[in-house]
Amino acid sequence: MHVVAPFSLKALAAFLCCAFFLFPCLSYNQVVYVDAGSSCTVGCGASWAQAYPNLQDALSATDSGEIWVARGTYRPVECSPCTGTDREQSFPMKNNVALYGGFAGTEANREERDIQANPTILSGDIGLSSDSTDNAFRVLIAVNVDSTSILDGFIVEEGNADGPFGFSLGGGLYIDGRNGMAGAPIIRNCTFRNNYATGGGAIAMEGSGSGSIRTEISNCLFEGNTCSLLAISRGGAVYINGSVGATIEPRFLGCSFRNNFSGDDGGAMAINISSTVMLSRSYSAIQIDSCLFENNKTQGDFARGGAIWMLISANTESHNMIRNSRFINNLSGGHGGAVFNRASSALSQAGDRIINCFFSGNSSLQDGGALYFRGSEEAVNTSQAINCAFFRNQAAMNGGAVFSTSFSTTAGTTQNQLINCSFYGNSAEMEGGGMFIDGASGGINSMEATNCIFWGDSVGVAGKEILNNGGSVSLAHCIIEGGIPAGVNDEGNNLFEDPQYAAPQEGNLHLLPCSPGADAGLNAIFPPDITTDLDGTRRIQNMVIDIGAYENGRIFVDIDATGNNNGASWEDAFTDLQDGLKAAYPGDQVWVAEGIYLPVTCSPCTDSDREKAFQLRNGVELYGGFAGVEDALEQRDYEAFPTILSGDIGMSGDSTDNAYRVVLLKNVSSKTLLDGFTIEEGNGDGPFGFFFGGGVYIDGRNGMAASPVVRNCIIRNNYATG
Repeated sequence: MHVVAPFSLKALAAFLCCAFFLFPCLSYNQVVYVDAGSSCTVGCGASWAQAYPNLQDALSATDSGEIWVARGTYRPVECSPCTGTDREQSFPMKNNVALYGGFAGTEANREERDIQANPTILSGDIGLSSDSTDNAFRVLIAVNVDSTSILDGFIVEEGNADGPFGFSLGGGLYIDGRNGMAGAPIIRNCTFRNNYATGGGAIAMEGSGSGSIRTEISNCLFEGNTCSLLAISRGGAVYINGSVGATIEPRFLGCSFRNNFSGDDGGAMAINISSTVMLSRSYSAIQIDSCLFENNKTQGDFARGGAIWMLISANTESHNMIRNSRFINNLSGGHGGAVFNRASSALSQAGDRIINCFFSGNSSLQDGGALYFRGSEEAVNTSQAINCAFFRNQAAMNGGAVFSTSFSTTAGTTQNQLINCSFYGNSAEMEGGGMFIDGASGGINSMEATNCIFWGDSVGVAGKEILNNGGSVSLAHCIIEGGIPAGVNDEGNNLFEDPQYAAPQEGNLHLLPCSPGADAGLNAIFPPDITTDLDGTRRIQNMVIDIGAYENGRIFVDIDATGNNNGASWEDAFTDLQDGLKAAYPGDQVWVAEGIYLPVTCSPCTDSDREKAFQLRNGVELYGGFAGVEDALEQRDYEAFPTILSGDIGMSGDSTDNAYRVVLLKNVSSKTLLDGFTIEEGNGDGPFGFFFGGGVYIDGRNGMAASPVVRNCIIRNNYATG
């Protein structure tokens, strides 16, 4: 028996001591209210009725807690005319202070706010309306702050960082982690739009001298931000700069970058990490996860990285990671339509990874329609692309999808890898429709492609799929149209037959079940820390990895599908669930759209017909409740889109010819899943072996397994004798 000890005097003293100190601690959780429509002048901030009308006043009076800001437009200062000092004013982010926008001005709980319905705008338009020349240099600043400094639910706009040194970066927000300081605020659920700077139109972050940048930015939209036409301008939306011993580790999670522009490098984002040979080594491990880069642009013959530009130089090491992201219709005036990745100068090494990313419609006016890798000036670039798909990217010169070079005045080393990547429909006006490797200009340039597919690319001059110009290119366990090109090493197990993409003209580069790439890859090359394919499906199934970016492991069923009915997509879904189950192997997921599915149809129905059921193989996951458009499990709604498995296989309304059982789960483990279905009208009135489990029969007899998972299901109107 558990006995509660008496409340001792010592414990009482401790309690009273804690209670004494509790009151100042509560100030950290206090809420300060701000509403632009408030008329409060004295004693403001304690409630919506007595809210501060001015956000700057609230920030000045608050050292800890939350500041709730109602819908409206807030400016760091208002002036006419505006002086240089006015333009230097910003909203300061502070440690232990969390700024929340999106309130109507009546809420009692933060969860009640609606940031879409109640736009809360932080604006740099402090002077003449529509005249950006007198706008604030930056709307917000975050100097030496940690993760207790939060910005959540705001629109940040109209910053104009066109000022002198110290005021030319980060028109929307400037994060300062220089000279040993920290730059680690949390930014989430915000929109940065129509901001301008020489570098980092929306956000700039800098770290140096043992300082650090560990900002986390999640669920934010960057749209219509610009950095200037100057030759040194970088990062239309975001500029990340690290130097002399800095640690640069910001994270971007679930963000969208659309229609941003840079006059030089990095239409959406520019990353510049450096040090010097004689001083402390700089380090970067930037993470970009589940982000969208669309219609971003750089301009000029030497403008690089339509979406992202990355450069490390002079005693710097990088392990940046871009994963689960999409790059659509970005444009570079120079190299790298989507991503430009370069290591430069002695003692620098780039070991960046691009994982589970989709590149479509990107273009460069020079080389590398999607990706451009470069190692120069004695630096080493060992970056990788893994589980990526390249569809209809184009280069005006070489490398329709990928270009790699070690060229510079002082050559470097470029040793890149492509692992489980799929290419289709990419084009180069000159050479290397899929990929171009340049080692002729000096240095060491090698490219290893394993478990990749090069098919359906085009070229104006030579090298339809791959062209090697003086480097070293090796292919293993790849599918390549037209055979191994001249100057490319055949490392074995390469195939030259149609990979059987599901719908390549539409960008669907999944493999059909009959693809020669199924179970034909090399497991050993695949990094053990990556467990899924480009779809998020388990990467290695049936013991052997597939070739290409997609594991053949998701099967679609929709009774109304009108496409090729091969199960490869919603458009081409199987219409018969039995066909989908036949195509499923252990580890596969079968997604079933709303509708009524029968194990068989018959009229009249025989006993053999009535014995038919939906039987799942061990390890197959069967999901219902889809509208037929989803690309993630979390998007389905099995209540709104009922998926019915019915035993009414014969005459409607006559149960005497119904199936004996609707679903059979025989000798299956807990890796077998039935989720999101309505199961009805089974009639287990048959002979021995067919009078149990009219809806679902689970068979674990004679030493067999019987531990399936059944969840989110309705089992109704079924009958059985036993």
